[in-house]
Amino acid sequence: MKAGSLSDRQNTRECEVMKVGSLSDRQNTRECEVMKVGSLSDRQNTRECEVMKVGSLSDRQNTRECEVMKVGSLSDRQNTRECEVMKVGSLSDRQNTRECEVMKVGSLSDRQNTREALRTGRHDRTVGAEQFR
Repeated sequence: MKAGSLSDRQNTRECEVMKVGSLSDRQNTRECEVMKVGSLSDRQNTRECEVMKVGSLSDRQNTRECEVMKVGSLSDRQNTRECEVMKVGSLSDRQNTRECEVMKVGSLSDRQNTREALRTGRHDRTVGAEQFR
């Protein structure tokens, strides 16, 4: 670039310095692309961990292994391939893994459902039905 000091203008293939802002805000490598808006900490973005473009940094962290939903608080939005958090209800009611699927109705204890044992939303009704067989 034609403006600024030499240290601000250094640009290699591995680390391209953006043309706006200070040097620390403009560092950009192929592995870690800095977004063009917001502060540096909010804009860090690697292939493994993509930071969403809205909300605070903690709310926007998103990796391939753990996708953060775009609505609600961070704790409510944590979602990994192993444990998918449902989009409604409280976090404890919405935890859902491949091994233990939480049904969408009733309390958490009533809704736990594993491959080995299937339980209905109303456990007392199931027991009653078995008694009258």
